Amino acid sequence: LTTISNMRFGENNQGYFWINNSKPQMVMHPIKPNLNGKDLSNFKDKKGNYLFNEMAKICKEKGEGMVVYYWPKPGEKEPKLKVSYVKLIPELKWIIGTGEWVEDITRQMQQHALTQISSLRLSDGNYFWINDLNGYMLAHPNKKLVGKYVAELKDTRGKKMIQEMIEICK
Repeated sequence: LTTISNMRFGENNQGYFWINNSKPQMVMHPIKPNLNGKDLSNFKDKKGNYLFNEMAKICKEKGEGMVVYYWPKPGEKEPKLKVSYVKLIPELKWIIGTGEWVEDITRQMQQHALTQISSLRLSDGNYFWINDLNGYMLAHPNKKLVGKYVAELKDTRGKKMIQEMIEICK
């Protein structure tokens, strides 16, 4: 329990593992130790999901699975959408779980997509870029442009092409 309670991963080491059983009762929660030993059968998230009952049900039926619910990040009060994986360890009668917040997964996927898009090239040498609707460059092969305000840039004819594209998209 001590080893698992000290394990951290991910952005800012916010990822962790917890252990509950199928009653469901919390065996060990490293971030919320006040839950340790408590009956969680009536525990609901802010949307009314009985998350620990769901974890126990999934593990009873399938041995493992995913659960979606709202839970605050370490050091925060407001619960946010989280996706967790839980797995039954039958020999111990424990359910070990860990998860990620959807906003973090989304940010990671967006960053990966931006990196991929900015590295794409067409056979004729042309490329792709992404700017937002506020005129800031999000992805471009020229890394110096990323994060810069580009809505005022003009093409060879003097047109503010990025601004024109933004207006069309809006």
